[in-house]
Amino acid sequence: MQTPVGMSPAIPTGQGRKEMEKETGKETSGFPPEARRLLELVCQQIIQELGSTSCSLSQWDRIRNVLTSQITYAVQPDREPLRFHGDTGTEYPLEEYPATARVLQEGVAIAVRADDPTADPAELAYLREMGQQTNLMLPLMAGDKVIGLLEIFHRDRSITFTPEEMERAWSLARQAALVVEGSHLFVEARREAEDLAALAEATSAVFSTLDLETVLQTAIEQMVRIVGVEGGVLSRYDAEREVVQTWAEYAGPGVENWVYDMPEASYALADYPLTARVLREKAAVVLQADDPTADPAERALMEKTGVKSLLMLPLQAYGRVVGLVELASGSYRREFGPRELRLARTLADQTAIAIENARLYAQVQEQLAGLRQAHEAQARLLEMVREMGTPVIPVYERILVLPLIGPVDSERARRFTERMLEAVRRQRALVVLVDITGVPLVDTAVAQALLRAAEAVRLLGAEMVLVGVRSEVAQTLVTLGVDMSALVSRGTLQSGIEYALGRLGLSIVPRE
Repeated sequence: MQTPVGMSPAIPTGQGRKEMEKETGKETSGFPPEARRLLELVCQQIIQELGSTSCSLSQWDRIRNVLTSQITYAVQPDREPLRFHGDTGTEYPLEEYPATARVLQEGVAIAVRADDPTADPAELAYLREMGQQTNLMLPLMAGDKVIGLLEIFHRDRSITFTPEEMERAWSLARQAALVVEGSHLFVEARREAEDLAALAEATSAVFSTLDLETVLQTAIEQMVRIVGVEGGVLSRYDAEREVVQTWAEYAGPGVENWVYDMPEASYALADYPLTARVLREKAAVVLQADDPTADPAERALMEKTGVKSLLMLPLQAYGRVVGLVELASGSYRREFGPRELRLARTLADQTAIAIENARLYAQVQEQLAGLRQAHEAQARLLEMVREMGTPVIPVYERILVLPLIGPVDSERARRFTERMLEAVRRQRALVVLVDITGVPLVDTAVAQALLRAAEAVRLLGAEMVLVGVRSEVAQTLVTLGVDMSALVSRGTLQSGIEYALGRLGLSIVPRE
């Protein structure tokens, strides 16, 4: 698939307890100040009651089988008051520490002493690294579920704990577990609120416009930002051709050497069966480049482009898959957890709706543009018909004929008057013959319009002559009581032309 490449150097898998937090920049699940203060008090109580020198609380990730340090306190050599010690987010792969793994998996307490030759070598090495002599490890239990680890260190000497001390240690571990579990719930609630705020902001940005190109670019930028990946691609799904076509892509801040897809680049789904399954089954899929069981085509492309983890989701709008979103991590192997999947799915669904709205809007605008063009063409055609319906014909120098054909309403009367006056002015006519032979009905309104037109022509120094007055028209005008005495009229066009020529001192003389 169209995957970003060369985003940043990969982080090698380290041996021992590596501080992957610093190297990857990965977000930690640190506690809020209120919970941290409670944990400080718990650690202080543990150190004081058991006479230890330091105390550490860690969280267990069952899926990754990793222990993550949450908080560590220690008494300084000069016995000054407690102070925070260590870095939050330090990760411990449990496959390297079998004794620690047993504490968590079996829910038992184990004490590791530096002078015990039978102790696990990895645990002994860790004790030496910490400068401690004894480490008592107890599981943090929330109900019957192990959520983390409590470590109680003694620096001065190797200690064998009495039953009473072990009972007290278990009691303190239960107290610590309650605080840790409460803190986790607080963090989850706060994170949920933050997620909802981030989704609201992202959704608002995506729906702030109906321009498809802007919607696409805004959507992929918001998804990359919220999910916390380095880059992403949006593609359109063509179900008929069984291809995906690049819509938009984005590389986050600080990402270098991003390889852009060609605009509208197409990829046949037959070449990428896993992508095809995402679209057809509407499923979210996380693909790891180092997974030997992954789809060979997808894995080969990921290895070629330098992407280590890829999250693919369908874009669904109104029950139909319209596209594909791909979110990529190139700097480290990314495990997309339930939170990231929930955020990505929610924003993908909102994005799909915004895309469809923008596409529908674009179609409507295109249709409206077509309708406007058709209306303008129709208006031009109508104007042409109107022009042809009121022609002004010069029959002799300074003599014009304006034939009227068809019904005459107020609008047409206005137009033919304007054309007649313009022709009189332009051609300096003296006589205009208005032929109403083709007018089917001459009523009071038409008669009044003709009289007003004749008066306007007279003001320009010309005369309007009405020709083609049929007997039934004359009878109608008399019946209506319309006074046409101010208007010269002739029965035929020929007699009208003879009248006009007479006004010019001319006549028609037959040849001998």
